[in-house]
Amino acid sequence: MVGGGMDSKAKAVAGLLAAACVCSIIALILSVVNVKDVFLPPSTKYGLVFDAGSTHTSLYTYRWPADKENGTGIVSQVDVCTVEGPG
Repeated sequence: MVGGGMDSKAKAVAGLLAAACVCSIIALILSVVNVKDVFLPPSTKYGLVFDAGSTHTSLYTYRWPADKENGTGIVSQVDVCTVEGPG
């Protein structure tokens, strides 16, 4: 060995040892940190209803939680738009 340098086998061993130390530190940190389950809010579905009468036309907008299917969600009216005139 010239100049006191390390050969390739020693460099590989040192690299593997360093990688093992880093992985061990990461595993230790992950085992100590508290983990919390985070649930995303459910997405929302919308529905439009047109009521076309003889004297006016109305548009109703409704919304309900998307994760509730088969009539188990609570439907709420968001907005209504009424236009007077022959319908």
